[in-house]
Amino acid sequence: MTKFHSRLALLAALFAYLPGKLLAQPTPPIFTTPTVQTVVSEGDEFACDVLENCWDMSQVRDIAYEQYFRGAAIVNGIWTAVNSTVEGPGGVETHGFVLPLFGGLRGSATERLAGDLTFPSRGLAKPIDPSKYSYFSMRMNQEKRNTVAIRWLADPAPSAVNLIPKLTDPFAATYDGIRRTPTDVLNSGFTVYLYDLSQISDGFEEFNGDWTGSIVSLRVDPSRPSSFLSSGPLADGDQTQIDWIRLSDPSSAPTYTLQWMPGDYQSDTIVRLKIDTDASGYDGTTVQLFDGISDPLEYSFPTSALPPGDYYFYLEAEENISGMPSGMPVQSGYSPLLRINAKPRGHFGAPAQNSGEEYAEEVRGNPWDMASTDDVANLDFNLWPEEAHRGFRSAEIRTSTDAQEAGAVLRAVTNATLADGPDGINPLPTGESAVHVHLPTAPFTPIDPRKFRYLTYRMRATNGSVRSAFSRLTNGWFASIGFGNFVAFDGQNAAGVYNEANYGSTLAQHLGFTNPAPVFDGWQTYVIDLWNLQNQNADLLSWLSFENIPSLVLNPLETNPGTRFEIDFVKLHAQNFTSGGSYNVLLNLEDAESDSLSVDLYYDTDASGFDGVLIQSFSGVTPGPFNYTWDASALSAGTEYYLYAIVSDSRTSTRFYSASPVQIGAYTPEPTSLVNPLDYDGDATSDTVVYRPSTGQYFQRRSALGLVGVQWVTGEEYTPVHGDFDGDGKTDLALVFEFFGYLGWYIANSSDNSVQAVIWGLPGDQIAVGDYNGDGRDQIGVFRQGIWYLLDENQGAYVHLWGTTDDVAVPNDYDGDGKTDLAIWRPSTGTWWIIYSGFETGDTPTTFAEVQWGLPGDIPVPADWSLTRDGRADYGVYRPSLGMWFFRDSATDTMQMYQWGLAGYAPVVGDFDGDGVLDLTAYEPLSGNWFHYLRSRRTAIRQTGLPGDRIPLNINIGLVRGAS
Repeated sequence: MTKFHSRLALLAALFAYLPGKLLAQPTPPIFTTPTVQTVVSEGDEFACDVLENCWDMSQVRDIAYEQYFRGAAIVNGIWTAVNSTVEGPGGVETHGFVLPLFGGLRGSATERLAGDLTFPSRGLAKPIDPSKYSYFSMRMNQEKRNTVAIRWLADPAPSAVNLIPKLTDPFAATYDGIRRTPTDVLNSGFTVYLYDLSQISDGFEEFNGDWTGSIVSLRVDPSRPSSFLSSGPLADGDQTQIDWIRLSDPSSAPTYTLQWMPGDYQSDTIVRLKIDTDASGYDGTTVQLFDGISDPLEYSFPTSALPPGDYYFYLEAEENISGMPSGMPVQSGYSPLLRINAKPRGHFGAPAQNSGEEYAEEVRGNPWDMASTDDVANLDFNLWPEEAHRGFRSAEIRTSTDAQEAGAVLRAVTNATLADGPDGINPLPTGESAVHVHLPTAPFTPIDPRKFRYLTYRMRATNGSVRSAFSRLTNGWFASIGFGNFVAFDGQNAAGVYNEANYGSTLAQHLGFTNPAPVFDGWQTYVIDLWNLQNQNADLLSWLSFENIPSLVLNPLETNPGTRFEIDFVKLHAQNFTSGGSYNVLLNLEDAESDSLSVDLYYDTDASGFDGVLIQSFSGVTPGPFNYTWDASALSAGTEYYLYAIVSDSRTSTRFYSASPVQIGAYTPEPTSLVNPLDYDGDATSDTVVYRPSTGQYFQRRSALGLVGVQWVTGEEYTPVHGDFDGDGKTDLALVFEFFGYLGWYIANSSDNSVQAVIWGLPGDQIAVGDYNGDGRDQIGVFRQGIWYLLDENQGAYVHLWGTTDDVAVPNDYDGDGKTDLAIWRPSTGTWWIIYSGFETGDTPTTFAEVQWGLPGDIPVPADWSLTRDGRADYGVYRPSLGMWFFRDSATDTMQMYQWGLAGYAPVVGDFDGDGVLDLTAYEPLSGNWFHYLRSRRTAIRQTGLPGDRIPLNINIGLVRGAS
């Protein structure tokens, strides 16, 4: 009834208003200029050229961020959302706003969220240059017609109060400038809005602030209520539609001018200039509105304001009765065609952030494509308790038509994370979910952080109660990447169990995290540059601070329980390196008119300025993939260069940089400061090895080359020995044997393949190899009934008295000075006696240690067992009867114990996954199996050997000759 009475009132007003005017319809105006079609080229546009992602609303996140809107979606190529007063403060009616360029958030009054600094398409990473890009244009439709406002924020802000929004208050920021249109209730449907942001401010609220500085945030208020001719405040559910947004350089394309003769209309006639994509139907979009008296008979605008395409203009005149259109417009004829040809476009397929070697597929041999449960390490509920440490439940690998890789996704629901309870043991649920998805790495080939750089993942999160982008961020829709050389301790010595609530000094020494990066709705692909320090959490270790990384964790959400998430894939790509002095460049080129293209290819030291060195020019290039082999052999190894291309058709050109650089020189692992036992290929990773007396062969399963067989001498009298005798960082092949009542040594130096033959020791001596002088090379040594006989090839022989007849020699570096110390372990009491290095021959030792650790029947296993590898050997014993390992830190006296092995197994010391932490390994002689407990929270079995094979003498542990 209300609508009916309103219509009656309107009709009464119309009939009361000069009835004769209803019959005097205006005649339409007539275009006089232009008279022929006009063809121009697309101008420079910020989103297309700088962000390399046009705001063409091809995806929801072309609008980076919205507030007080819900249900944002792309409908028929148009961004569509409805106003939401549900999230308004205190239930007050609000109007939604959008930010095509997002300046970031802050977690407190002054602290920015560091993830915004480098996150793609963020204003802090790619700000607007206002001296170039100054003309704003947009095609939009609002259900409620009100003032349209454009706001912006510069960085650094001109005043202390100009801050980016806080998580707790989206309106905490003021803005450095605003431009508003007059209230527009005389139009309906889509309107093209045009703003020259460079116009000088007049100081009033509607036109305040200057377009200067470095613009990091651009905001659009589509329908802000006004006191004048407002169609009323937006209500919950009122719709806004955005077709496209452009921020262009008006000088980069011609100005287009329309002129016309006025029609026969009254002073209260409204005249609309409309734009159409064809010359029929009169169903175009309003560009400008005039009244009959002030009709300028001319209108000009930069063609850079419009997207590429064909356009026709027409004028529409309509009587304005009592402030309202009559509803009976008349139209002019269409103007001649305005054609805006698209720029050629392109991007680098290589070098790119996804063009380098991919770790999971090429090193692990199994991509993280969520095709099976093997792609997520912590789906095993026995190893990772679901409620306590994963932060998610109801996990499943399921087929999905949304998947881009293997047709399947990981789907799960966030679950309340548990933290330690008051007793320090029993966990209690916290208020949020900290989801941890552990990605399995290759058991014996961890991630090399100096090679692998870019982590890419594709995911979707869904929670119906969290509506706008801002609400998602305030509810913890942030992701981060965790990495380290072991997963963690949970406070109860459960090695490898991860629990965010139990961060401590030990954990901090072994983990790193990236800074939180926003997670948006819908399927999104995220890329994190792990080498960029701005992406790193400064309180923990950085990606490049590790020598090897066996533990990689995707933390996709830290939000309220009950949020469903899906992961399509995770990829870890290497830096782009040249190979053989060259690099294969891939350009993907597009041209809307399919014109032949010219391409100039350059290299540059950074990704800005377009001031690099020309590589080569090409002509007659067909749009599509374009490959070129770049000869970079003249450039210095180790340097990095970005590439950029200038691509031209017959009318215009575009230019763009590669998203990632090319590093000159093939990748070679950096030398490591860690020297690990049984490392035959020098990659800081121990290798499994056996010697077969019956055939005289050494079999090494090397981490770099796989299984390698080396022919050596044959005979049951030979026993393999471990040591780096030439100081090249690689373990050398060595055998000890009885030779006419003495001990003979054969040593094959890995540095030059030369062979040493030495006579040193007597049958029954204990092997005591070590670097006693600190020169980086192991010296030959034996221990006999309390006397040490050491052979230094530079300084001759040394004899030292330390120990008794029944002691076991356990030489190692217990004080961390780089020299092997004389040490014995007394089996009868489990006591260790150590002389610290530095004394001269014949001196009475004054610095020594006496430590009780172990029981009769134990096997001593001294090594640097600390998780931080502090360079000091620790006291360790293996108890065969229980299969238990017991460690006591020589620096801190802290203790650890592990159960790994069975009676009859031989303990072996080594870092078999290259993570910088020594692992527990038990060798089973009957099967030749090596059972590894890798302390990066995995177990592994490798078969290397047959019954009767021998392993090197337990790696400087000093068992009697012939023991295996």
